[in-house]
Amino acid sequence: GFIEPGTYSLSESEVAGWQLDEISCINGYFNYNPDSMSVAAGDVIICTVYNTKLGTLIIEKVAQGGDNEFFFNTTGSGLPNFGITTVDGLGSQTYSNLLPGTKTVMESSQPEGWFLDGIVCEDPDGGTLISDSTATVDLDIGETVTCTFTDVKYGSITFDKVTNPVETEQTFEFDTDFTEGNVELGSGGTFTSDPLEPGSYEATEL
Repeated sequence: GFIEPGTYSLSESEVAGWQLDEISCINGYFNYNPDSMSVAAGDVIICTVYNTKLGTLIIEKVAQGGDNEFFFNTTGSGLPNFGITTVDGLGSQTYSNLLPGTKTVMESSQPEGWFLDGIVCEDPDGGTLISDSTATVDLDIGETVTCTFTDVKYGSITFDKVTNPVETEQTFEFDTDFTEGNVELGSGGTFTSDPLEPGSYEATEL
């Protein structure tokens, strides 16, 4: 519309989920500062407002076999290092209003007795890469990427040897597929395996 000569300014109100990148105002070949534009009679000033839609990164944590706190290191604008404590095997952390670009999320270490079983990322354009304990996220303009880190708690197998009669010097040998060698136990003896991944195992008394 038409305005009287004078000094004017142009700004944009904050809009959730968007970043204001630039306001460019020009009259022919002359650039104006949008914070203070001196408009003379007959001036025609064209202002262009540039915005970028921000993205969202969701990290979901699945803990199989119990609950614990899991820690993550990150790189990329807008991401701090963080931890997730699971409840009933689930937890999550969401970061909104992120500028597009490459972000990395790495599970820094596993609690004692746990191992990282896998990472799955849902990326609309498939630009996210997974390697070992790290997800490298290609967060595009306005995109939402969800990465799920699944950890599993190790189990163990314990042998208790009971004899009748109790008092005996006899030893008993067991062949297993989860120890480096056979296991020998006397009456009342106990053996507990090293941490084991979930699965089926065999043990036979020889």
